[in-house]
Amino acid sequence: MKSVISNHLYIAVTASICLSVVPCAVLFVTNSSEFIIPLFEFWVFLVKAGAVIFIVIFAMITLAGKRSHLLVVNTLLFLVVVSTIQFFLLSESLNVLDGQGLHTFTTMQIAVDLIIYGFSGGLIYAFRHKVLDNIRMLFTGICLFQLINLGVLVLSRSDSLDEIPANLEALISSGNEADDEGPDVNTEMSAISNFSRKENVLHIVLDGFQSGLFQDVIRNDNEIASALDGFLYYPDTLTASEVTQLSFAAFLTGREYTNNEPMKTYLFNSRVARMGTATPVKHVPNILEAATRSGFTIDVATPFIVIKDQEFYSQFFFMPKPYSSAISVREVVYYQTAYLFDLSLFRSAPKLLKKSIYNQGRWRYSGLYARDLGLTFNHHIGIQFLKEVIERFRFAEQSRVYKLFHLITPHPPFVTDSNCRFSEKELKREYIHIYNQARCALVQVVKLLDKLKRSGIYDTATILVHGDHGMNLPFQDFKPGPDDDVRNFPKYIGNSNPLLLLKPPGGRGELVTVDAEISLTDIPKTMSELLQLGVDFDGVDFLNEKPDNRVRRYYHTRQSRVEAGHDDRFLQLGEYEVSGPLTKKSSWKKTGEFNWTKKNFTQFPVAEFLEINDFGITDEKKVWIRYRDRERHHLIAVGDGKRITRFVGEDTITARLRKREDFTRVCIVDTVRELRQCLH
Repeated sequence: MKSVISNHLYIAVTASICLSVVPCAVLFVTNSSEFIIPLFEFWVFLVKAGAVIFIVIFAMITLAGKRSHLLVVNTLLFLVVVSTIQFFLLSESLNVLDGQGLHTFTTMQIAVDLIIYGFSGGLIYAFRHKVLDNIRMLFTGICLFQLINLGVLVLSRSDSLDEIPANLEALISSGNEADDEGPDVNTEMSAISNFSRKENVLHIVLDGFQSGLFQDVIRNDNEIASALDGFLYYPDTLTASEVTQLSFAAFLTGREYTNNEPMKTYLFNSRVARMGTATPVKHVPNILEAATRSGFTIDVATPFIVIKDQEFYSQFFFMPKPYSSAISVREVVYYQTAYLFDLSLFRSAPKLLKKSIYNQGRWRYSGLYARDLGLTFNHHIGIQFLKEVIERFRFAEQSRVYKLFHLITPHPPFVTDSNCRFSEKELKREYIHIYNQARCALVQVVKLLDKLKRSGIYDTATILVHGDHGMNLPFQDFKPGPDDDVRNFPKYIGNSNPLLLLKPPGGRGELVTVDAEISLTDIPKTMSELLQLGVDFDGVDFLNEKPDNRVRRYYHTRQSRVEAGHDDRFLQLGEYEVSGPLTKKSSWKKTGEFNWTKKNFTQFPVAEFLEINDFGITDEKKVWIRYRDRERHHLIAVGDGKRITRFVGEDTITARLRKREDFTRVCIVDTVRELRQCLH
C-alpha cells in the first residue's frame, strides 16, 4: 500500500512540475520585461499553482478504480508529453505580448498538431502496460528535460531578470491593498504632473503613430486640426529603425544602430538601458542628459520597461498593466500572475484551443482579476495616464521642466471604437480600427494641450509630438514594378514614416505643413539649438533649415525582434539610403547588408566593458581586473587548454593562476551560446 501511495505521489509531483511549474518559470524568465512580479511573489505563485494541480492529479490517480487506473495514468502521461512538445519544441513566438494579436493558424500547423497528438497517443496506447511499469522513469525523463531547458535559460538570461521600477517596488513590498475608502495612488503620479510657470518642454512619443494616419485624422476632424495652433507638421519624416528601443536611442542621441555592436552596448551608451551600477564607456550625448546639465528637471513616464530609469532623471514613472491610480499595485501583481498562467496554458495547448485561451485579447483567466479590462491594453493605459496628468496638473517650483511621455498608442492591439471607448474585445487589423485608435490618441493629447492653454503656459512651452515608427500602412502609388528589385525596399515600408509635430515657444497660427526631408535623428540637434543646450549633435536643425536632396538612412531586418533580442544582434540588417521624398519609390536604394555570423566570440567588442588595471602576474599568482558591470554578466578567463575561471559579482577581481599561459583572453558573456563561442 505504501509503495502504491508513494508511486502516486511521485507521478503527481513530477506531472505538476511539468504541466505548470516549469512552463510558468520559463515564460517568466524569457519575458521578464513584461512583468513586475517580485521574485518572492513569483515563487509563491508557482508553489500555489503547482499545489493545486498536484492535488487534482493525486486525487484522480488515487480515486481511480482498478479498471480506470491504467487509463488515468496513460492519459496523464499523454498530456505531459504533448504539452512538453507544444511548449518546448513547437512554441511560436508570443507576438501577443508585443500587441500583434493572434493570427489564424494555418491548416498545415493544425495538421502537424493532429499528427503529433495521434502519434503520441497511439504510441502510449500500444505500450500502455509497459508504460505503467516504467512510469517513474518516463516522468523523470520528461521532468529533467524541462528543468534542463529552464536551467539553460536562467544561466543564459540572468540579466533579463531586471529590477522592478522604483515607483512600484516600495508599494509592492509594503503590501498595500486596495480598499473601499480610497485608491492606492502612486506618489510619483503627482510629481509627474508638475509643470513650471517659466519654461516647459513636453515631449510625447506615440508609439507606432504613422504620419499618413495623422493626415487622414486632421482632414476629417477640424477640431483636432484647429487645436494644434502654432504647430509645424513634417510629413516626410524617416525613423532610423522600426524597433522601438533602437528608435528611442536614435532620436535621443542622433546615432543609428548599425549592428556593429551588441544592442545592449548601444542602448547602454545611449543612456536608454542600464546595466547595474556600470558607467557607460563611450560618452554619447543624449538630449535628456544635455537638458539636465542645462538646468532642466527631467520627468520620464512609460509603460515600456525596457526603457530604464537613469541617474539624471528627476522622476521615472512606470505604468504597469493594468494601469490606473485607482488600481493598487497588489492588484497588478495578482493580474500578472494570472496572465503568466494564461500564457503558459496558451503555449502548451494545441492550435485548436489557443484561440479560446486567447479569448479575443481578454485572455481566459487574467481578465477575471481586472476591474477594468480596458486598462490592461496599452492604448487605454496611455489615455488613462494623460487623463490623470490633466486631473493632477499643478505648478512646481522648478524653473525648467522637461517631460518625456512614451505612450504605446495607437500601437496594436486595436481595442477602441469610434467613440474612443473600450471595444470589449480585440478588433481586426482593418483601417477603420487603426484610424479610430489613432484619432482617439490625438483627442487625449489635445485635451492636455487645452489644459496647458488654460493654465497660461502653452505659448511659452516647447511641445514635440512624434511616433517612433509607423504602422505598416502602405504608401500610395508605392508598388515595385516588374523591373524593380524588391530587395531595394523594406518589407514593411510604412513602418519607416512616423508622425512628427513641433510647436516652438511663441508659435502662433494654424497648423503648418513643412515640406522638408527629416529624420528622427535630427531631433537632438533641433532641440539642442532651440533650448540652447550647447551640445553639438549630429543631424539637421529642421526648425531653422529646410533640408532636401539629403541622404537619410533606415535600417530594416526581416528577423524576429524577439530572436534578435536574444542574440543581442541582428543576423541580417539591411541599410537603405533615402535620397528624396521617402514616399517615392525612386528615392529608395539598398546600400548595405550587415551580417553577423556568430562564429567567433572575439567579434564582440568586450573591451568596451573591461578596464584592465594590471594585466601582468605578480608572483605568478594573481591578476587584477576591474569589471565595470559587476551586477549583470559573467567574466570568463580562458587559457589555451580551454580551462575556465569564472568570476561573478566582484568589483575588483583577483584570479589565482598557476602560470602565465593559463590566462590568454577575457570574455564577458551573458548567454550559454556566448560562453561556447568564447571557448572555441
